[in-house]
Amino acid sequence: NRWRNNPNPKRDYAQLRVEYEQRLKDIQRAMERLQQLDPTVALQKAMNLQKELANGVRTEDAGNTEGEGTASNDQRRYNGERPPPELWINRVPLEQYPDATDYGWTFTGSWEVTEFFEKNFPYGTVKLDWYFTTGTVKTSLDHPTKGKTQLFGKKCSPDLYDKVLKNPRIHTGDRYHRKRTKK
Repeated sequence: NRWRNNPNPKRDYAQLRVEYEQRLKDIQRAMERLQQLDPTVALQKAMNLQKELANGVRTEDAGNTEGEGTASNDQRRYNGERPPPELWINRVPLEQYPDATDYGWTFTGSWEVTEFFEKNFPYGTVKLDWYFTTGTVKTSLDHPTKGKTQLFGKKCSPDLYDKVLKNPRIHTGDRYHRKRTKK
């Protein structure tokens, strides 16, 4: 019936086919992820998430800035795994650049030479990406007037690294602008 009463049957069926193929690909990707998932790790993550939800520890809506919030980035950011020891050979000195957890940040995961941390501040949750081989720090936060922003401190000195971990808005001192009051 659809074929006879439709002025563009080929196009309509082509669109349907594209939609069905996309659904199939999505299902196949989901099945692949399920097959790769270790049940004990999944159970542990689920239990941790339940605890976090019960305690209200983590807020997911903070800081989904460009490049964040995708499933693969979230898997990396929240995998809870430290980088492998062979990558630590090229790390900047631990004595000069201590772990962010020493400053009250929560370690959430890592990907290659980047470690991810989060910390709650009065102005919201801040995400920190620590590139431990170059000494680069990236913070993602919600600016009061400019919205969600990312600040980079490339090749931070130990002093600047210390300041950024204590106050993520510090980076250069002039990157953060408040709304000017009208006179």
